[in-house]
Amino acid sequence: MAYFLNVNSTLYHFYVNIDHTNTSVYDKILIAAAGPVLSLAFGLVFWVAYKKSKNSSYKLFMFYAAITGISIFSGNVFSTVFGGDFHTAATLLQFPYWLQLFATLTGLIFLSVFMYRIGKEVLFLSFINATTFKVVILSFLVIPWILGTLLLVLSFLPLPSFLITGMISSSIFWIIPIVSAVLNRRKVKTLEYISPTLNYVDIILVLFSFLIVRALIFGVSFVH
Repeated sequence: MAYFLNVNSTLYHFYVNIDHTNTSVYDKILIAAAGPVLSLAFGLVFWVAYKKSKNSSYKLFMFYAAITGISIFSGNVFSTVFGGDFHTAATLLQFPYWLQLFATLTGLIFLSVFMYRIGKEVLFLSFINATTFKVVILSFLVIPWILGTLLLVLSFLPLPSFLITGMISSSIFWIIPIVSAVLNRRKVKTLEYISPTLNYVDIILVLFSFLIVRALIFGVSFVH
């Protein structure tokens, strides 16, 4: 967004160093809000693709991509009163504390409801040859939560300790779909079986994402 507003910036793996020399308040607000809003847009696109896809090979990728995009947006809404992009935008807009707190509570409720829905969504799916409910929960929720968080932290190193703490603490929301799946296990029947195999597209996407993050450690400048 900064580049399209003719604002020079340097993109790093966990933040953007923006040259605010000639930026207006309006520009700063747009730049701050762009990341979470685009995350929501991509998340919704992947959610629609996931729901309509008939190809089980890519269904899981779209499922987790949708969760990531929507969660990033709702997480930023949740953190409005604490920090982050929406906090920056709210501060620039001179939102009173009570309005920022309202946004935070709204984000908390939305994120919790969404993750609860994810727990029920998992119950519609199952891996081929997954014989027990425990295997399904471990495969779809617990392992992606723990392994995904670990890989995320390792991919983004070096990081300030407070950001590592933030990544780990925010992942606690994955407890909600686990609880949801347990509570709804007898109410939902499996509708689709997915083969638990990695294909070349999965591997390429993971490696590509990892390399992009590592390349950004040194910073990529966007100047006019």
